[in-house]
Amino acid sequence: MDPDGEIVDANPVAFEAFRAMGVASARRFEELPLPPSEHGSIIGHLRGDGANEPRPGLLSQAFSVSFDDREVKLLPIVMPIPDFAEGRRGAVVVLHDVTEFARLDELRLEMIAVTSHELKTPPTSLRMNLMLLRERDRELSPIFREILATASLGRDELSGTIDELLDLTRIESGHFRLVLDRVDLAALSEHVANKYRPRFEERGITLTCHSRARPAVIRGDATRLGVVLSNLLTGALKYTPEGGAVSIEIAREAHQPPVDLDVPQIAVTDSGPGITAEFRERIFENSFGSSIFDRTSRRECKAWASGFISAARSSRCMGEQSVASAARPEAARYSLS
Repeated sequence: MDPDGEIVDANPVAFEAFRAMGVASARRFEELPLPPSEHGSIIGHLRGDGANEPRPGLLSQAFSVSFDDREVKLLPIVMPIPDFAEGRRGAVVVLHDVTEFARLDELRLEMIAVTSHELKTPPTSLRMNLMLLRERDRELSPIFREILATASLGRDELSGTIDELLDLTRIESGHFRLVLDRVDLAALSEHVANKYRPRFEERGITLTCHSRARPAVIRGDATRLGVVLSNLLTGALKYTPEGGAVSIEIAREAHQPPVDLDVPQIAVTDSGPGITAEFRERIFENSFGSSIFDRTSRRECKAWASGFISAARSSRCMGEQSVASAARPEAARYSLS
């Protein structure tokens, strides 16, 4: 398409796709049934606001078309043409057939859901046995009581991970349900911090929790919010060096726009390596882990990305906004509001 948004050329396959979509006579990009994000991307490229490189598409942006007597999934990718005519920019839209990828993604979600349900049984049995041991913890020596506490925490984390997998499948399938009630953010943050504080102390890392917004009561799902904070603290523990510091802060002031000043905000800040500027906007995308696969160690990359993705998805389902930023060049900050 030219700098004015007029469709000036399309290959035969594209014309067939236009016909299948019922827009065979389309002359401008606005007439194409593309996702709103792609319309915005086209406008940005034509104005010169977009990046010179196309961003990878997400399967969630693919749309269905009956093409050649079969249902196909098409994923639009917008690419800029820097010098279309007389220094003005144009753009090209490539429609990728991702039918097989979409089918595999559906199978992936189904496999995760089935596996997660099957994995819930062993932790339940383990929980019952640990509860029986706790009833007689006074008969145990201090070292065995510590081992019991560590085992209980590990079981809770395993169950939490399984529940997160189930939540992710529910979110993607549109069946995610929240249990909304009044939640005291200060009390919730202190509870989660107390659960993780022994592990931070073992690593020589200071964990603090303080609130500058009282009262800080919202309507939300306390369980899911606790999972979000747990994910963030786990990531902070992994990447903060010995002698570092991690803080949970609740405030009503905006640390990064656009955040409503009247809405409480939770910010988790660590003194670890931080997140480079090029990745901050993409930290919540499904493809983020694979996009930095070669830039960091294989094991850490996946854990780092999945924790942020899970936190972001859960928080967004509760109507919250997720922001990743850098409090300092050597630190990372994750905010929810």
